[in-house]
Amino acid sequence: MKTSKNTENQHRNEFIALLGLYFLGLGWLAVILTTLGFFYAWILAAYLVFGAAWLARHFSLHRKKIVFGRTFLIVLILSISTIILWSYYTTPTIFSGRDQGSFSQAAALLAQNHRLAFSFPAEKQFFQIYGPGKALNFPGFYYTPSGDLITQFPLGYISWLAIFFAFFGLTGFILANAVSFLIFLLSFYLLARKYSQRDFSLIAVFFVLTSFIFAWFFKFTLSENLALALVWFGLLELVTYLEKNSRLHLLATLASFGLLLFSRTEALAFLIMIAVLLFIVFRHPRKICVAVGKKLGLTLAGMTIIYFFSFKVNFYFYLTVVKGFIASFSSRPSFDPGGGNHFFVPFLYVLKLFSAYTLISFLILGTLGILYILRRKKYLWLVPAFVILPVFVYLVHPGISADHPWMLRRFLFAVVPGSIFYSAIFLEHFFPKKIYAYILAAFVLTTNLLVLAPYLAFSPDRNLLPQVKNIAANFNSSDLVLADPLATGDGWDMMTGPMRFLLGKQVVYFFNPNDLAKINTKLFNHVYLIIPDQNFPRYAQAGFLNKLITIKSYQIETSTLTTENSTQETTWNSTITLPGVQKNIIYGKIYLLKK
Repeated sequence: MKTSKNTENQHRNEFIALLGLYFLGLGWLAVILTTLGFFYAWILAAYLVFGAAWLARHFSLHRKKIVFGRTFLIVLILSISTIILWSYYTTPTIFSGRDQGSFSQAAALLAQNHRLAFSFPAEKQFFQIYGPGKALNFPGFYYTPSGDLITQFPLGYISWLAIFFAFFGLTGFILANAVSFLIFLLSFYLLARKYSQRDFSLIAVFFVLTSFIFAWFFKFTLSENLALALVWFGLLELVTYLEKNSRLHLLATLASFGLLLFSRTEALAFLIMIAVLLFIVFRHPRKICVAVGKKLGLTLAGMTIIYFFSFKVNFYFYLTVVKGFIASFSSRPSFDPGGGNHFFVPFLYVLKLFSAYTLISFLILGTLGILYILRRKKYLWLVPAFVILPVFVYLVHPGISADHPWMLRRFLFAVVPGSIFYSAIFLEHFFPKKIYAYILAAFVLTTNLLVLAPYLAFSPDRNLLPQVKNIAANFNSSDLVLADPLATGDGWDMMTGPMRFLLGKQVVYFFNPNDLAKINTKLFNHVYLIIPDQNFPRYAQAGFLNKLITIKSYQIETSTLTTENSTQETTWNSTITLPGVQKNIIYGKIYLLKK
């Protein structure tokens, strides 16, 4: 009976690895096509069809041996149900100004143009003003030496989003996060089952599903969402490899963390930790080479070549990373304007942030769980913690702006899920009577829900796109449209991006009125300006008063999150309060420039 159970587990593990490799293969294919500048949906469709057929055949041949169990099906149904609920309250984040909008725009343009670089007449006019380098009028993009625009963000997540946008349009952005989050949840549960009994593996899943941080960032097109899937599927396969010593699981591990290299710079640290771990296990480089084998070695060489080849295509992302890395260590933290002990000040701020969002319990319980494992000398249980250890430096040096909940994204894909993972282990193994563990788990779940509930149904940008479409209807594709940064009332949600890639208008984020004199307006049928009433005095002072004809008034209503100290400079001793929902109304006008 035991042999039969082991055989069932082996076939199940193999099928999970193959299923994961199917999605990883899709991600790798998208990266390769993006790197080659040959991103076409029909190639991806062919892969999906033939890959699915092969998987279905494999499952059919081994269906009696592939057993997942009732609990896994419960987790699957629970996960899909939760993802559907979250998706219902999600609006694709496509507006210019912050990372999520830049990711979405780059992905949509990749799907439309089949390559990362693109151009249009209005963009060329501003390139003549500013030249190669950061495209100030197009947030998230750089001007290439030839005058094209290209993203400053990693192509891995952009390629992943572009797959789904190519097939499903804007809804594809939600589906892209939904698929990656489902992979994460199932991998997280299966990994937890290797160390915990059913009840506490389920508790770990419930901890995830009730935590604000996961439900909130699911709503945004940010690379951490893909990283969640890649890190935890990779960890699942790594632990399975160490148990079974099968190259299939090692391939899945390296393919997962290798693909992460194209989305997150932390992947390099993870791969180094995996290499160190393999050296500890095998104790000699030759034994590692034997374990890898020739076929897997050649596969790794191919992955490495693709990665280095992508440097040319994704050059501005790496340039941005280097600049950001230097700036984060050479300047004072944004939440410590007064100086002081730079090592402890961010850490104290992070602890206060974790307390406000009820994540502190996971950090404490997870730490106790690791200490308990060390005391019991169950070192194999520490494999996930060992691999993700480098990112815990974010607790003392987050390297991100201090506004929240934005700052929490630093801890989304490794620190918080890792803490939850070891919290569940601690709850199961520390308490002599399980009733105490259940009571503590129920308390944590309750506090999670109290934080999550007010924000679950809140969707950023819910009604913004229909209002922007009404404004865009006033322009033709041959017109030049210059939009003030606050035309929508928020510089993080500017209308320029979707009006270009979705509605086909030549719209530019216009922040310097003096640039208008440097533009050849004769190339365009009309030149319009979209200016909120609150900013019109700036244009009047620049001499625009007699150059503009009022065409139409507009009004935009939005809802945003705000905190009590959102207008103040954030310091380590600022009081952290959970954000509230604030309704905003912006009034403005569309102006025609006199010729």
